[in-house]
Amino acid sequence: MNEKPTNPADPPDSESSETFQVAIHRGIQRISRPSLEMLVAGLIAGMNVVFGALAAAAVAGAVIASFGESHTVFAEVAGAVVFPIGFILVVIGRSELFTENFLVPTTAVIAKKSSILSLFKLWTLTLIGNLIGAIIIAKMLSLEFYHGVPSIDTVKHIQQVAEFLILERDWDATFISAIFAGWLITLMTWLLLTTDNTLSKISIIWCIGFMIMLNKFNHVIVNAAEILMAIFSGNANITYSIWLQNNFVPTILGNIIGGLVFVTLLEYIKVINYQERWK
Repeated sequence: MNEKPTNPADPPDSESSETFQVAIHRGIQRISRPSLEMLVAGLIAGMNVVFGALAAAAVAGAVIASFGESHTVFAEVAGAVVFPIGFILVVIGRSELFTENFLVPTTAVIAKKSSILSLFKLWTLTLIGNLIGAIIIAKMLSLEFYHGVPSIDTVKHIQQVAEFLILERDWDATFISAIFAGWLITLMTWLLLTTDNTLSKISIIWCIGFMIMLNKFNHVIVNAAEILMAIFSGNANITYSIWLQNNFVPTILGNIIGGLVFVTLLEYIKVINYQERWK
């Protein structure tokens, strides 16, 4: 791993401060990009992350089709194993999910190197790009479904997942679940700052993605992709208004709180005594 050497005598908070400083510098770069670049980075991420959800549905659907509903738990674990593919494509490919921006660009605002308005602009453009990307690939996959790809078992599983997210999980449960997802994604961002080694990054991404899918934690863009795929492939029980009210709103709020409060804020409090180094 290409990590910076540290003095064994340095306290742990000192190392955290150095990581926070790296986040600030990268945050300044990320938040000062042109608007079109922000939007396109979000668009690419919105498309790429769908492949993880699709892989999970394909594996889980195949397991259930082969061994029956009694093997649902095994199917969910197997799906969770391959789900991180989407996050790996996003991170290693340097595109950008909305939920990745609760740490790095936020630290630039905390350090007074960027404005809150610039941060909101980044969040807005990235979110719009993510949603457009999710819509594009979900629509393309739904059109392919009517020609036999993806398989009926894959689409059936996506339909079940979408109905669970919207019709079976209430607002409060969705909100709490989304807090955990935002927390984990932002924790992933923090951990990725500590290494430049590609294999280490993939390991970190896989662990976080596995946890999110295994526990059915709500991620606003992943959920959007799954629900849109269900709608586009003909699920009459799900509507756009139900999605926005029952899933999108509580999920985006929970993701933001989980990332900002449980990672960014706490990491800032931990290293606040070292903020002179950031100037």
